[in-house]
Amino acid sequence: MSPPPRRGRGGGGGGGRKAQAAAAAAAAVASRGFAEWVEEAEAHEERGDRYGGAGDRARRAFEAACDAYERALAAADRAAATAARAAATSKSSSSAGPVGTAEAAVEAAEAVPSAADRADAVYNWGRLLLVLGEFSEPAYSPAKRQTLLEQAVRRLRAAAALDTGSADARYNLAQALRARFELVADGSSGEGDFGEVEGVSGWEMWLAEAVEALDAALQLQIEEMRRQRQEGATEDEGSAQASGASHGDSDGEAHGHSHDGGGEEGVETPDDDDDDDDDDDDEYELVTEHEPVTARTLSETLVTSATVLALAAAHGVPGFRAGGGGSGDPHASADELRGLALARLDEANRLLTAPAETPDVDAVVQRLARARMADGSPDVGGGGAVEVADADVAAWGDVQLARAQVYSEAAAAAASGDVEPLADGDGVLPARAAASYEAAAAALDAVLARDPGRAEAAADKGDVCRAWAEAVLAAAAGGVGGDAGFAVLEERLIRQAGGEAGPSSSSSSSSSSSSSVSHVPSAVTVRAALRRLYAAASKAYMQAHRLAGEAGERRPAIQRQLGSVELARWRLLGGLHGSGNNGGAVDIKTQQILLSNAATHYRRAAEGFGVRIGAAVRAAATAGEDDEEQEDARACLIGFAKAASWQAAEPKDGDDSAAARAGDECRQAVELWRRLGGQDMDGDGEEAAVPFAPWVGRCEWFRLAVAV
Repeated sequence: MSPPPRRGRGGGGGGGRKAQAAAAAAAAVASRGFAEWVEEAEAHEERGDRYGGAGDRARRAFEAACDAYERALAAADRAAATAARAAATSKSSSSAGPVGTAEAAVEAAEAVPSAADRADAVYNWGRLLLVLGEFSEPAYSPAKRQTLLEQAVRRLRAAAALDTGSADARYNLAQALRARFELVADGSSGEGDFGEVEGVSGWEMWLAEAVEALDAALQLQIEEMRRQRQEGATEDEGSAQASGASHGDSDGEAHGHSHDGGGEEGVETPDDDDDDDDDDDDEYELVTEHEPVTARTLSETLVTSATVLALAAAHGVPGFRAGGGGSGDPHASADELRGLALARLDEANRLLTAPAETPDVDAVVQRLARARMADGSPDVGGGGAVEVADADVAAWGDVQLARAQVYSEAAAAAASGDVEPLADGDGVLPARAAASYEAAAAALDAVLARDPGRAEAAADKGDVCRAWAEAVLAAAAGGVGGDAGFAVLEERLIRQAGGEAGPSSSSSSSSSSSSSVSHVPSAVTVRAALRRLYAAASKAYMQAHRLAGEAGERRPAIQRQLGSVELARWRLLGGLHGSGNNGGAVDIKTQQILLSNAATHYRRAAEGFGVRIGAAVRAAATAGEDDEEQEDARACLIGFAKAASWQAAEPKDGDDSAAARAGDECRQAVELWRRLGGQDMDGDGEEAAVPFAPWVGRCEWFRLAVAV
């Protein structure tokens, strides 16, 4: 028999006490003012920073900070409404009315936060919404991210309107717009139609707004640097030294518009013991420490602007003017957008490699205003400067990484849109594409020469070499790549080895000698070039993997790329045929090593994405909480299965050989792929540019796995 329900005196007094407590708590919350809520928001953010800015606890702390800023602004609105009512009451009272009415009006007005304080709160709220929108460990769902980024854009637009002199608000507004664009462009946001502005989709206009915001931020920073210069020019030598002591060495200052808080974080309380003239007022004055604008500050803004312009070029976004803020064709081409991006990167490079004296900001403005790009041809030597102060190495490296990205995208565009055709369908990579890939690799080599521990540069070098190899293969195979491209190349190798003539040896063009095609490479020459490029990609990825490991980071994406590259290298050694494609002697041991390496890298990458091959199928199939992670895991499983199929023989009952075990793991990987939602094996296995071994197609388990 269950016990009787608990009752309080008066028929539910316990519930009444709870209601009273809740009402008291709500009243306490409502009574808190703007300053108290801002203080709480800052405390939450500091706690999130102490957690390292990652993980569930940090994310909850930043969420609490956003909530506190929202409450602070609501409290500011209440204070303003109260002050308005008090002022109206005081005005309507007669001159002989109670003195308390006028005093109450004054007191209410003093409780209203200043416009500057309100602008700071709006800015910091928007900045933290941006941090949450880009939070990755753990990440929100795409729909939640889109909501957070939309709110961040709104708050930061409001902050920029409230404080017309804030470069930080404009910088972070641009970052929020860029992040929101990328989410929509990736197709993962679920956004609908945003309407059009002069034939340009609304969401595409976000990048144009981002560039405008960054240009405005740069102008404000340049004006601030001019003020700093003028102030220094009016001081005598002793005063200048004192100023330097109070502001600190500019080479070591943090950039004011980073995601970590910008110039709003340095709030200090003066020491009352040092103030002999203090009056009896218990309040203290808040002092905001403003960081000086340095060459690094300008460089960061220029790099971000270049990144947005390159993003617009990559997605074919119209709506930009060809000139850097001036008049011109309102619909700049992709080449012109990349040219504007490179002009900004050139300026950033000059700022960081110039002597230590104050940069000539007037010259920066003039060069950007004249920036154009006539033909998009790369300057291979543009990223090679290495005379940079130790304190600026990281920022200088950011410039070169951005430069490499622009060149790589320009190369991909040139390779896909301007392949020189030949009579039999084969072709050669255009000179402009090859030069752009070379420029991208040179920029990354410069970073690694100056900063050998930068894993990001090594990974990007691997990406460039791999993309370069894929472009060479597609050009040589008549525009097809991947498995089909390798098949075309192998057929040409067999023909040439059998004595058949390859394509003609020359082609002419009316263009300049730098872009003309002087000869068509033989299949053997193409294969040699691919081997060199894939070997360079493998070396760069291995360096990136080692550096990431030394930093305590796990990067399964790098191992996934390594698996793909090693499979390509194995195939180029004639792996499918057990020979050199009839093109020469083959090192069988090297083939076996490359194939084993490919399987190992794919296995470890799958584990990094939460799937363990060889574990219980049901348990392993539950790994991966979001669609992107599962997509990565499926690609790794198919890559591993393809590699394992060539290590294996068709499994037979009672066979416990290494080949049989590899065949069984091939089956496990395919079944895991299916349980993780795999439906498009060709799509998930596209990067692993080899087919399954022939025996796999004869297996019933394979036919069942691929049946939809």
